[in-house]
Amino acid sequence: MPERTENAAYLTTSLRVPYVRYCDDAEFEKHLSIVREQARLSQEIALFTEYSHRGYWPLDGVRRLAGLLKRRIAAYRRAGFARVGLNVLDTFGHMDDGWDRAEPPPMRTMVGLDGRVFRTCLCPTSDEFRTYIAEKYRILAGTGADFIWVDDDFKLKNHGGVEICFCPGCIARFNRAEGRSETFASLTEALRTDPFGRTADRWHRFTVGELTEVARIIRNAVRAADPAVELGMMTVPDDRFPEHILCFEAWMTALGARKGRPGSGFYTDATPTAILPKFLFCEYQLAHYPDAVTDRQVELENFPAQDFTKARTITKMEFLYGLMQGCTGISMSGVFGHQEERSLYDTREILERNAALFREVSRRAAALPDRGIYCSDPFGTGPRLMELSLPVTGDRKAACAFVLTGHAPDSYGDRELLELLSGALVVDAGALKRLEERGLARLCGVRIRRTYDNAVLERLTDHPLNGAGRGYRRNAWVTFAGDRAEAAALDLTDEKTEVLSELQSLLGEPFGPCMTVFANELGGTVAVCAYLFPDSWQFEAKRIQWTNLFDRIVPGGLPVRVDLPYKIVPVVRGDRAGRRLVMLTNMTFDAAGPFDVGIAAEDLCFLGPDGGLRPAA
Repeated sequence: MPERTENAAYLTTSLRVPYVRYCDDAEFEKHLSIVREQARLSQEIALFTEYSHRGYWPLDGVRRLAGLLKRRIAAYRRAGFARVGLNVLDTFGHMDDGWDRAEPPPMRTMVGLDGRVFRTCLCPTSDEFRTYIAEKYRILAGTGADFIWVDDDFKLKNHGGVEICFCPGCIARFNRAEGRSETFASLTEALRTDPFGRTADRWHRFTVGELTEVARIIRNAVRAADPAVELGMMTVPDDRFPEHILCFEAWMTALGARKGRPGSGFYTDATPTAILPKFLFCEYQLAHYPDAVTDRQVELENFPAQDFTKARTITKMEFLYGLMQGCTGISMSGVFGHQEERSLYDTREILERNAALFREVSRRAAALPDRGIYCSDPFGTGPRLMELSLPVTGDRKAACAFVLTGHAPDSYGDRELLELLSGALVVDAGALKRLEERGLARLCGVRIRRTYDNAVLERLTDHPLNGAGRGYRRNAWVTFAGDRAEAAALDLTDEKTEVLSELQSLLGEPFGPCMTVFANELGGTVAVCAYLFPDSWQFEAKRIQWTNLFDRIVPGGLPVRVDLPYKIVPVVRGDRAGRRLVMLTNMTFDAAGPFDVGIAAEDLCFLGPDGGLRPAA
């Protein structure tokens, strides 16, 4: 992320307003009387340009909307908002929505990997679409808006749960570009059977390129209408790591984006720890934004805008997590009708009480890279490690250790894998299988002897890294862990390999090692966990084992170490000069009391609610 000057604001707050709050004159006046107070605390306000998730909106209606938006933008400026912009909800369309009450699209629609033909989501490659979308954005850019957001239907997957677009036009275009003769059947079969193979790779690059061209078309249309309009893009991750990094860099650069909003759902605090995968996924996206995207806003979202989905404490925590990721601001979702006054009151109270703290966290976080363990499975392994009080990062460049699971090694070349094997690395049985196929398992000190799909458990050995957990038996109930869940017994291939856990039957019959650590010839330290099952880690014995393991394999030890049998989640930013910014969150409902935190620091201070430093007692 580019460095910001000391004179920068460090904190942008933006409010997004749904269509229903401004479309009717009487309702708008009521809304404006409520929202006017927000202008003291929010520099920006963004108006959603659609009210439904369908892709096609007739241009006559867009022109009428533009006339209304001009008037509303002027009114918001008179109310005190410094910057007023638009959030275009639909570029391609998020999903089929309202097709039975809307004019059908006069152009090609998407076809999913499963053969589903969409009613309202638009194919990105047709000439008709590209002419239409250029005109739509040109009209909206003529409203006098200060900025325009492209929302997160700009993506390759999850348009109503479907990967796109496999229509005849897209396949024909792909064949011409690649010199192929694929059919729908041959292409989709290749992607399903070998999702990381050459055909899948070429298709992925093709679709990224086609959407890159659409981003360029949008940019040119907006610039032609009003060169002063700033552009932003909301991104959303998919499950292809690390290939989809290419999407963010290519699309945001082609769009000329200066604003970015990393997406991942945390819509309700019913499960507070669900904020952890959002943290990792958003940070993963931020780490791969182009340097030109300097306004990076964390999205506070409670879709579908229900009253009781987020407590104030959770909202404050979500804001702080975003700033610790490296965000420079917050984007607050719009609210509806009777909710508006209460929701904005809650938000204002949070901002007023904590604005100085938020600005200081943002300022300090921007100057320091993230530190922690990088997981190839940020929705699974990453959050579970955080619940064991281990620092985890979504920024691969800032990783002090790596965890590779399942098919993740398929995403890396041999040179990248050798680099990982020469550092601090943890692999599971699935990843070890793939390393064996690549001839690299010798660097792990073990090979797979046999796999088991039921009636096995893990017993921690007397190894010193197990501490007080020596002899503990953990039953993760493999049978309940999924259709293809397996545990593996290992054979040691080097006498220096150390055994931390062994696989046993439920009656105690030993099957062989299942968790090992090995210092290899490259200078790396590799742990193999062939009985992973992170959803079954919440035992004190496993917290001790994992904490001691990472503290050993990470050069110089963990950047922060927490020793307490609670869910104390650490987030760490730091540099090689020894500066650290650490946030600790108690993710339980119990008071933790005093506990030990291991961190190398000459001068340890706390950041108070006023943003000032206080010496640690």
